[in-house]
Parts: sequence; structure tokens; C-alpha cells
Amino acid sequence: MQQGPLVRVVGTHVTLSCRVSGYHGAQHQNFRWSFYRPGAPTIALCILSTDDPHSTYAVFQQRVSSGGIFMERTGPDSARLHITRLQPQDQGVYECHTPSTDPIYRGKYSNTVNLTVIPNTLQVSLSSQLEPKGARQGKMAHLACQVLTMTVHHTHVSVSWHLERQDGDMLEIASLSRDFLLQPQPAFQDRLLVVKSSLSVYRLTLLPLRLSDLGEVYCRATEWIQDPNQTWYPLSVQQSNRVTLRMTAVSAQAPDTGSDLKVTPACSHTRPLTESCSQSSLLLLASLPMLRLQVC
Repeated sequence: MQQGPLVRVVGTHVTLSCRVSGYHGAQHQNFRWSFYRPGAPTIALCILSTDDPHSTYAVFQQRVSSGGIFMERTGPDSARLHITRLQPQDQGVYECHTPSTDPIYRGKYSNTVNLTVIPNTLQVSLSSQLEPKGARQGKMAHLACQVLTMTVHHTHVSVSWHLERQDGDMLEIASLSRDFLLQPQPAFQDRLLVVKSSLSVYRLTLLPLRLSDLGEVYCRATEWIQDPNQTWYPLSVQQSNRVTLRMTAVSAQAPDTGSDLKVTPACSHTRPLTESCSQSSLLLLASLPMLRLQVC
């Protein structure tokens, strides 16, 4: 089994792996999964078994019947236990046991892993920053992605910015890995800058903004934790509210031929954990001919 303890977030899909080696009996091995609650560490509650379909305890019966918990056989001597939507009461010790098929006892026929279940505290919001009104040289977009987490465990965060163009085309603008490696996409790599402006804010600047950049922009954050086997696991993924970049033509009566861009928070896409639409600010772009800044 995986080396524990493992830390996972409520509501996520969890997979526990088990593999048998060094046996001399039948090639096809059976697996029995049991659970030990923190308050009753000596009482085994059977979850699933490959050799006894009626062994599931009542506490798991509904989730097993609905497919919320299931076993996947990955080979004649390996299997995985899946919990599709982790619940707080799933915290405890999980045991994988394989009945011996050897004529003599040859070693250890079970193993355990401790699973800790924590709440999902990851919050993500996107805001724009207003350029000085007279900054004609600007032509830039500042998009600040704020990522907050209250996890008590040591975690890292990765951030990515995404654009849904007006024609419906979806593309990634850039991503910042958990090790702070910036990976811009080809369409943006020569005109963007990403800085961590505070402990929780990652600011992306596009210079200059192009007509092909117009649409809805959002950011996505992933919180990572390092398991005892030194691999990194994505604890949680959250997406921010959306900010809409939209241009409108100036009427013939308008004396101003300066350039401006309209930025509107897309309220219909706002997630419950993000900032309200009133907290989104305007993004000003200079020197785009025959365009006017309009405020919703």
C-alpha cells in the first residue's frame, strides 16, 4: 500500500492501492478492505472483498451499492479501493488483507495506511487593476489572482490563467507551477509578466493587449501536498470568478478618439468563495483607435 499517513480533502476522489508479491500459491489473489475508526482502533469494519460480495458492513452498504465506494482489480495480484467523494467520517486506518494461498505461512498478508481528512479551505478570486487615465503608453492588462488557504499542513500552490474568447475558443494564457516555474503559451510568451506581489496574490500583466485577447478571463489554483513517498498530490482545485474584456465602437458624435477597454465581471460565473462583482475594477488600455472606455 501507499506509505502513510495520507492527507486528503473532503469531497475529493481518493484511491488506495494494494499489491501482493512473493507468494507461491494461486496466481489470482483475493483482497479484503477493512476500516478502523479513530475512536475504535481495534474494531475492523469490512468495506469490500473480492471473495465475499456479502461482507460489506451496513455503514458502507449504501455508498457501495451506489458506486460511491468500489474496488478496481488492476491485475491478478493488485487492486485499488476507490472512494469517489471523501467524507469527514472516512478518516481513519484502512487495511488491505489478502488471504493466504500458500501451503505454509510465508510472511505478512496485510498492510495498513492512515488517512487524514481535512476541509477544503482553498479560495480563489480574480481582479483587474486600473491604469492611470493618462497613461497612453500602457496598453496593458493587470490581472491579479488571489489564492487563500487555511490548511495547517505544509502545501504549495500552482496558478494558471485562462481565456475564453468571444468565439468560444478556450485557451490557457500561462501557468505558474508549485516550484514557481512560469510556462506561458506561445500566443502570449513574448508579452506577459507574472509576479507574486504579496503572500497570496499572483499578478499577470499582458503588454500589449490584442483584439484576439478579448473574452472572459479567469484563474485556477491547485493546492499540492507532498506524500510520504515524496510525490506531490493535488489536494484541491478551485476556479475564480470571471472578468470580461469587451470593446465597443465610439459613435460618430464622440469627439474622443482615444482608446479604451471595457472590463466587466461575469457575475453568472462567480463561485461562492470568490469576491463579489462590486470588487472588480476596470482595466484601461490606451491608444486603440476608435474605441471608448465604458463602465457598466
